Amino acid sequence: MPKAETKTKTMMEWRKERGLSVQEFADALGVSIAQASNYLYGRSEPLVSRAIKIAEVLGVRVEDVQWNVDPRTLELPPMPPGMPGVVTPERLEIAKIWLNRGMKKTDVAKELGITRQTLYKYL
Repeated sequence: MPKAETKTKTMMEWRKERGLSVQEFADALGVSIAQASNYLYGRSEPLVSRAIKIAEVLGVRVEDVQWNVDPRTLELPPMPPGMPGVVTPERLEIAKIWLNRGMKKTDVAKELGITRQTLYKYL
């Protein structure tokens, strides 16, 4: 049986997808929040032993993580066109990607033509 293909993602994307706060991520790794943030934003490259632990905490394979990448520098996919205030499933999916890459909720809500409070209801 063929293995399901897993998309590589940044540590930040995996962390958010798993619902871990930065504090929970740091605690699981046994490092400070500052060190965890350095890993998450690509400012510090983990040693192999730490990379294995990070993958374990995130529940993924080591090769499924884009290492040493600042998610804020990755190119964002364009928001599909739509009417302001109308949040289609496609637009919501792109909004989630933007948020996972570090874009502010206020900016994402503005792009969708909704309030930040309304955005929270979708998330």
